[in-house]
Amino acid sequence: FALKVVGATLLGGAAAGTAQYQLDEGIQRSAEFWRVALPTYLHYRIVEYQVKGLTDNEQTKAYSKLHQRYSPEIEKLVYYLRGFYLKLIQIGSTRDEFVPEEYMKWAKKTQDDVPPELTGPQVRELVEKSLGRRFHSVFRFLEDDPIGAASIGQVHRAQLLDGRTVAVKVQYPHIEQKFRADMKTMMRFVKMFQPHQTGFMEEVERQFVTEFDYRGEAKNLNTIRAFVMPKYGSKVVVPQPIMDLCTKQVLVMEYLEGERLVDSIKGQYSKLAARLGKTLEELEEEQKNDVKEKAKMSLESSHRYTRMLNIYFAVVDAVYNSLAWIMNMTIARLGTRWEYRDPIKLIDLAYILKLLLDVHGFQAITCGSFNGDPHPGNIIMCKDGRLGLLDYGQVKHMDL
Repeated sequence: FALKVVGATLLGGAAAGTAQYQLDEGIQRSAEFWRVALPTYLHYRIVEYQVKGLTDNEQTKAYSKLHQRYSPEIEKLVYYLRGFYLKLIQIGSTRDEFVPEEYMKWAKKTQDDVPPELTGPQVRELVEKSLGRRFHSVFRFLEDDPIGAASIGQVHRAQLLDGRTVAVKVQYPHIEQKFRADMKTMMRFVKMFQPHQTGFMEEVERQFVTEFDYRGEAKNLNTIRAFVMPKYGSKVVVPQPIMDLCTKQVLVMEYLEGERLVDSIKGQYSKLAARLGKTLEELEEEQKNDVKEKAKMSLESSHRYTRMLNIYFAVVDAVYNSLAWIMNMTIARLGTRWEYRDPIKLIDLAYILKLLLDVHGFQAITCGSFNGDPHPGNIIMCKDGRLGLLDYGQVKHMDL
C-alpha cells in the first residue's frame, strides 16, 4: 500500500510539474506575441488614420515604410515562436494578392524551407519510443538531415529492413500544447481588434486540431488513394502509408522520389535566365507582366505555346551541342573547349494547374474528402513525371 501511495504521489507530482511547465511556457509565448504584435498593430492603425484623404501613391509609400520596418520583426517572432504562428504565415504565403511584398519575400520560404527542430538522433529516439520497438528492428537507417520541416513536425528519408525506402514524419514534442496555447492567444487578439475575423479563426482552430494524430492522416491517405489512384494514377501519386508503423506522433509512408514543384520550376527558369543573360529575379518580374497576357489564352493555346517553346529549345540545343562536339573533336583540341548546353524543357504550368484543379475537384465531388490545406510546398515533381500530392493532415469531409 505504501508503494502505491508513493507511486501515485510521484506520478501526480510529475503530471502537475508537466502541466505547470506547459502553462508557464504558454504564458511566455503569449507575452512574447503581445510584446511584438500589439505595438505593430497600433502603429498600422495610426497610419491608417493619418493617410485618409491622401492619394493612392502617398498611401502606398506610407504603408511601404511600415512594411519595411515591421516585416523583419514579425519574421523573427514567427521563427522564434514557430507553432501556430508559423502555420498562419504558411497560409498567408499563398495569398500574393493579400500579403504585402515585404512580408511575402520571406513568407513563401515557410512553405518548404523551415529550419528543423530535431536532430537525427533525437528523431530516432522519438520513433523508438512511439513505436515501442528498437529502431534497428524496423529500420536499416534514417538520414540525419530532414527532407522537409514544417510547423508541426519534420520528415526524414529512411529504409525499412525489407528494403523499402520510406518517408518518416515525426511530430515535435509538446507541439499540440503549444498550438492550443497559441490559438487561444490569437483568438484573444482577433476578438479584441478584428472581431469580424472570429469565424475564420474558429474554423482554422477546428481544422488544425485534427493534425495532431498522424493515424488520422494515414487513414486520410488511404481514403484519398482509393479514389484518386484508379482514375489519375498515371498522372499523380498519393503516398501509401504503412499502417502498422503509424502512431499518434509518427507517420511512415511511401517515399516519392523527386523534387518539390516550386524548386523544379525555379531550376528551369534559372537555366532559362542564364541562357538569356538575365538574373532569375529579372526573369521573374518579366513573367509577372506576361501573366496577364497568358491569362487571356485558352488552356489549349497555352499548352501549345509551351510545347512550341520546348521544341524550339530542343532544336537549338541539339544544333549547338552538335557544333560543340565537332569543334571539340577538331579545332578546340588546340585551344579552349566548347561547353555543352544543358537542355531546357519548360514545365507546362497550364497543364499542371488544370490537372491539380481536376484532381482536387474530383476529391471533393466524388470522394467527399479533399485536402483542406493545399499549398505549393506539398506538391512533388516525381522523377517518373507524375505529380506527388503530400500532406493530408487537414482533410475536409462532406456528406454526398
